[in-house]
Amino acid sequence: MAVLLGGIGGSRRKTEAANAASEIRKVLKIAFPGIKFSVTSENYAGGNSIRVNWENGPTVKQVNQYTKDFEMGSFNGMEDIYEMSNYNKNIPQVKYLFLNREMSKNLKSFLEKEIEKKHDFRGMDKWEKEREIYRLMREDFSSTPLPAGLSGMYKSRIGFVKL
Repeated sequence: MAVLLGGIGGSRRKTEAANAASEIRKVLKIAFPGIKFSVTSENYAGGNSIRVNWENGPTVKQVNQYTKDFEMGSFNGMEDIYEMSNYNKNIPQVKYLFLNREMSKNLKSFLEKEIEKKHDFRGMDKWEKEREIYRLMREDFSSTPLPAGLSGMYKSRIGFVKL
């Protein structure tokens, strides 16, 4: 969502957040070809934030390596202040950058079945079993990158599977 500011004679220019979002899109397209990212500027913090969403693909830690320069700093909850620890006037930046990696439905379904095959859940209540399956899925998913087009996990108990 690019917000345009009015200029002299009807000309318009993008906000800093819209410019940063545009640059982030370019960087991620080069860094992770084949992965579809949604990069949007938002109204959080007065329109000074960006949210990046994607499914499967690289981990949040990997994406952060390419996007961290676009965030000016961070909020210090102990002192209730925003600290400009990463300000760089040479690139467009925002106050807050949110990275959100989602698990596809196909991958979730596949992992649930594989985890049930490989683990013994006897003696657990239904809710305990569901909670443990979810924990194991999230643990693997959060630490395991997936190349574009692949929806399976690369672990000894689970092999790559094209879904």
